[in-house]
Amino acid sequence: MIKARLADLQKVDETQDPGARFAKGDRIINFNGSDLRTIYPGSAAQVLHNWVITWTPGVFQARVIREGKEVEVTAMFGADNKDLRALLDHRALKPEVLAGGGASDRALVPADLVQRYRSGMEALPAGYQNLIPPAVSLRLKELLDRKMGSAEDADWFKSQVLDGMLLALETDVKAIRQKSADLELMVKDNPAPDLVILKDGSKVEGKFQEAGEGKAKVQLRKGARPILTDDIAQLQRDKGWGTEAAKQLAAAKGDVGKLRPVMNLYGSKGLTEEKQFVACQILLLDPADVNARTALGLNRPAMPGSK
Repeated sequence: MIKARLADLQKVDETQDPGARFAKGDRIINFNGSDLRTIYPGSAAQVLHNWVITWTPGVFQARVIREGKEVEVTAMFGADNKDLRALLDHRALKPEVLAGGGASDRALVPADLVQRYRSGMEALPAGYQNLIPPAVSLRLKELLDRKMGSAEDADWFKSQVLDGMLLALETDVKAIRQKSADLELMVKDNPAPDLVILKDGSKVEGKFQEAGEGKAKVQLRKGARPILTDDIAQLQRDKGWGTEAAKQLAAAKGDVGKLRPVMNLYGSKGLTEEKQFVACQILLLDPADVNARTALGLNRPAMPGSK
């Protein structure tokens, strides 16, 4: 067909460079605008199948790897002809055959499995979507968009995504929420509401309590420090670091950037429970936060491969 058009041009003293053509051994990496390098082989085959099924006369472009170099190929189909139509009408390329598994071993993804995945992901905090590797996200999007795949796709989706990745993400969220609930009761009381400045210039922060007879104590999270009232230069109620930390924590709700300094503050004071409580709040917003996971001794959920 192209040769015929070139011959017509030569008759009127015009020429057209047909450009590179497909050659034996070419490896297609981009077909009609779809980058086949970013998707797994079954999805690449789907791109080619869809083009065949919806083919109409016209021009399409592709990029191939030929002898180690990228080459752009442009092909033009000016009109239908018997040979092309016979190929496109082949039974193996019919949509109903492809949907039934036919020559390409593809079938519709069961609706209940798709619903299980969608509802499961929607129930997770939004940040958990970011834990999924880009290649896996892309394969999932293509599979769910076209609603069909090969037997390999179906097995990957059920065993690695539903029974593997989604279950791991749900287990992770459940563990963090449970840990947060357990710690909330333990960290309810302010560990250091008051600031006591002694005459020697040293500071003690905790819950100040009078003990009578010129004695007092500063109650700490673990234990207490006895002091003499005559040694106190200043007593500042609700000025301890615990009060300030509580204010910061309340102001940081829902903001990972503000929660991290609060977690570090509690850590610097040796208050493990408070640090872990804040770490839980961080992970429910950003489950990839390394420091928060370290504080809880919690590994990232295992992710499947894209193939």
